[in-house]
Amino acid sequence: NLASAHSGGIFIFTKTENMEPDTQVTFFSFKKYATLPCTHIRKIKFNDSTKVNIMELKMSKMKTAADRDRRQLVGATRGRDLYWGFTIGVFANLVTLYLIIQGGDLPQLAMTAAIVGIFVFVMINSFDCMDDFKANVDDMDEEEAATNLGQKFKAAPWGLFKVVITLIFGAIAITQLMEVW
Repeated sequence: NLASAHSGGIFIFTKTENMEPDTQVTFFSFKKYATLPCTHIRKIKFNDSTKVNIMELKMSKMKTAADRDRRQLVGATRGRDLYWGFTIGVFANLVTLYLIIQGGDLPQLAMTAAIVGIFVFVMINSFDCMDDFKANVDDMDEEEAATNLGQKFKAAPWGLFKVVITLIFGAIAITQLMEVW
């Protein structure tokens, strides 16, 4: 038996009898189409023999090969973003340090704004990338989490990484500000 339901602009067609955990549920709207394992459906209410109202459609731990590929892509992209943020922060600090070393009549407010801006940029970029890494790790299923890479990411001290980045770039910013003022 196939049943259809309309929930918030999404039409859902699914099998209503003997739904095994690996049964695929297909849903689509006017612009989107997707197939999900029925494990994503948490609550189903049967109104009559032909209609199903899905009360809650909840995503599980993203267990498909495509989901794993997507996590790898997100990890690689956010890793690149983290490295670029560090690179921009280091070179921007080298520029401000060069200007400070040159001496002379420095525009103190402008230099302060640049130094603080660099620090804030690096902190936001770094923390956001690390939070995305952590979220990516939390989405791993049991099989992927059991791999060596999965275990390493699960055990990573994300808070310590944030403290180290804050100390490094904070010390650079504070020492430069001391020289400017």
